[in-house]
Amino acid sequence: MALFEPRILSRPYKVHFAGFESSTYRLQQAGWQIAVEQDFYGERINLALHHPVLKLSMLAKLQDFYFAGQPNQWVDPQSVGRPLEFHITHCSSNLGVQVLANSFDFKPIDARPQFVNTEYKNIEDYGIFATPLVRTEEILIEPSSVAECLDLIRRLQAPDLADIRQRNRAANDAPIARQTFHAQILSLAA
Repeated sequence: MALFEPRILSRPYKVHFAGFESSTYRLQQAGWQIAVEQDFYGERINLALHHPVLKLSMLAKLQDFYFAGQPNQWVDPQSVGRPLEFHITHCSSNLGVQVLANSFDFKPIDARPQFVNTEYKNIEDYGIFATPLVRTEEILIEPSSVAECLDLIRRLQAPDLADIRQRNRAANDAPIARQTFHAQILSLAA
């Protein structure tokens, strides 16, 4: 039987630097690009930050972290009462690191908290951060206008739609190109 567990990925974890305190989510909102090294087998975690406009990079102190015990499973007795916090130890506009064999595996994350109910199939599913999502422009419309807007879009694309469908049928056996999402249409309840 598979293990499903509702949980929140990318909880806002505290980040400390030279007397300043923020969170992963607030830093992302302020333009920081965040990457995390989650070593599931070695039970360690680390955080790297980069701000492209400021041309500044930061690296946190590597710390022990028991992934399988977070947050709703059994708990490592040594981590009880000790929430995960990152402490920046290196900061530079020209940050260089010496990489030892397979010791530098940072992956970008999305720091916006996300609710998921996923099945645990492999050890990487115990990760605590969400992978980056493709962000699109949000178009807000009244719920009563959704059908009208979609009808307008269909009428505008109708002259070219037959050609597009024919090309897609002809290329049915070939790999499809990666899709690009340009916008989301959201209707909010009143």
